[in-house]
Amino acid sequence: MKTYRKAIGIVILGGALFIAGRVSTSFDGVAAAAQDDRPRTTQPPRDEAQDPMDEMMQDPEMQAWMAAGQPGEHHKHLDAFVGEWEGTVKIWEGPGAEPMESSGRISREWTLDNHFIHETVEAETPFGPLKGISFMGYNNVTGQYESTWFENFSTGTYRETGSYDTARKVFTFIGQHPEPGGAITTSWSEVDVSDPSRQTMKSWSFDENGAKFLVFEGVFEKVN
Repeated sequence: MKTYRKAIGIVILGGALFIAGRVSTSFDGVAAAAQDDRPRTTQPPRDEAQDPMDEMMQDPEMQAWMAAGQPGEHHKHLDAFVGEWEGTVKIWEGPGAEPMESSGRISREWTLDNHFIHETVEAETPFGPLKGISFMGYNNVTGQYESTWFENFSTGTYRETGSYDTARKVFTFIGQHPEPGGAITTSWSEVDVSDPSRQTMKSWSFDENGAKFLVFEGVFEKVN
């Protein structure tokens, strides 16, 4: 119940801020109208100590909600992804298999007031044209980077959580993905962003014996 009230408080706060913006934009018109000689009713001053909005904003839990919703230092690391990229990829079906090669283009930009990176991918593959979309961000509550991927080759979504190595400038993501037949595949991906104009992406999977093998490698150059 307490959490529900906090959620309601955030909605109320958003409405209050919207109204404040509307009032601000129309202030000039109100000020001009105030110059006429029509009688006006004087309203008594508000008791700010009893203002429910002010009381709500002083609540530590509400302040924590607001802080958790603001992009911070961790989000700035995601700037490395922004731009237009072109490159080639290799895909391995299993350990020792010959790689399948293709080319692709990636476009990334900030969205939702710089809370998430929106990525679109188009690539030519041996299975036909691939189209994909992903959203990536940093969750202030869990302390992890999060990525969700959608593509035209699947009816499901792929979710991964990760971290960023500031010394190496490498993002690492780990996820588990269900396969037809009920099997669960664990993947481990790395994106090297140490070069502002070139990014290398690698993904590994694990065989039935738990041995790791490379399944994906992409090298992309920034074109814009």
